[in-house]
Amino acid sequence: MGFFQQELADYLGIDRTQLSRWEMGHRGLPYEAGYKWSNMLLCLYSESEASAEATASMEQQQRADLTKFMAQEINKCRRKPELQRRLEAMQADYQQCLRTLAFVTRLRESGGTMLPNERLNLNCAEARARKKIWDCGLVKQAQLSIQLQALTATEQELQTFNHVFFNQ
Repeated sequence: MGFFQQELADYLGIDRTQLSRWEMGHRGLPYEAGYKWSNMLLCLYSESEASAEATASMEQQQRADLTKFMAQEINKCRRKPELQRRLEAMQADYQQCLRTLAFVTRLRESGGTMLPNERLNLNCAEARARKKIWDCGLVKQAQLSIQLQALTATEQELQTFNHVFFNQ
């Protein structure tokens, strides 16, 4: 094509590393960049003295590719309610564990006498709560929250792109 990767990234309005990840199949292109990419390919193909039939075939293939791409993105967005439920459950578990640890601390500080099996049960409850806090930690909650934000942004971009591309 005669483009260098940086020039192409600049034209598409994305970072060169993002373009590289897309080329390797690790990431998708943002919708606007995908639209620019398809237009650029259409222009390059048109400039090469292609017949009207070949151009129509290419446009049809582009539309099919774009429809497939959008279907994949829509499928990703369908995970959003599941991720939301996981995040809410994780937050509830985390809060419950904090309450358990506070209760254990109050019992220990009260200085009352406990039977050995009560002490063992208390230690086990504390260990389970600490493990659950690790499993539902703030970092993991933040990661889920970031995934949800990304899916929300993807949904919004998808709606905008769908409106712009298909309702022209």
